[in-house]
Parts: sequence; C-alpha cells; structure tokens
Amino acid sequence: QTLPPAAPDLLGDDLLNPHFQKATFLLNDSSLLEGLPVKYYITRNEFDVKTKAGLRSLKGDRVKSFVWVDSATKKPQVFVNAREFKRPDGSPGVGFFQLITEGKVGLMKQTEVIFKEANYHEALNVGSRDHKLIKKIHYYYLINNTFNQLPKKKVESIFPDHQPDVQR
Repeated sequence: QTLPPAAPDLLGDDLLNPHFQKATFLLNDSSLLEGLPVKYYITRNEFDVKTKAGLRSLKGDRVKSFVWVDSATKKPQVFVNAREFKRPDGSPGVGFFQLITEGKVGLMKQTEVIFKEANYHEALNVGSRDHKLIKKIHYYYLINNTFNQLPKKKVESIFPDHQPDVQR
C-alpha cells in the first residue's frame, strides 16, 4: 500500500506589495489619512493599516484614492478607485488602477490575481503539487472616464488623428 499524497500548499500571495508602504488616503467623505503604513490585498479589496492600537482593516470601497512612495524608485505612485471610471458598456470598474500618465488619453495599470489549481499527476510524476496565486498586470487607456484594455498590437488605433506619428 502507498501513503496518500500530501495536501497541496498555496504558493504566492494576493498583496499588491508584500511590504508595508507609507500611504496617504483620500476617503469618499473627502477626509485625509496621512502617513499610515499599509498593505493592500487585491482579491479582498482591503487594506491592512498599522496603527498605534494595532493592525486595522480598511475596506477599499471607502477609499477614493491613495498615494504611496515606491521603495525602489522613490517616486510616488497614485492609485484611484476603479469605481470612478466606467467600462464601454457603462459598468463601473473594480479594485484600484495605478495612474501611469494623465492627459486626454490616460494610461493605467491594474494587477489581477489568478488562482491556478495544482495539476500534479501522480502516475506520471508530472505537474505542480501546489496551488498558486499568480499576479497578472493589465494595461488600460482612459478617455473621458471610460477605460478600455490597451491592445497588444495596433496601439495607433487609439489615436486615429495621429496614426503616422504613433507608428513612427
């Protein structure tokens, strides 16, 4: 007789950044929370906030936007609640977008967490024994508060008036 296989572990996390970052929040009621160390959980749309009283939770739905300084580049990163923007079908976004550029056509990115189930085949001894959380980054362009996924090819189609310039 053989022993049953070990239960699969879960590899990875759903944190936007695994370290606590000092952040400044603009809440929906227009109040500011400044200089708080936070971690953001993507799938729960929730922040862990370090306070003097201990670790507290802050729902992402209560936050309009937040800014934190990237520890590697020392540049501020601005995140806006995706509810502020609409999809082409009129439905609101979910989670937070990181603003990369602003202007007539803005560029934003969003990190998605995908659950990949263990696919180990014992008889063939192939596959992964563990479940995985995989982070995937999506880029969007924003025109008039409507966001669309940035096409991988034919980016010039976004700028019909400036196609020759973009191709160059």
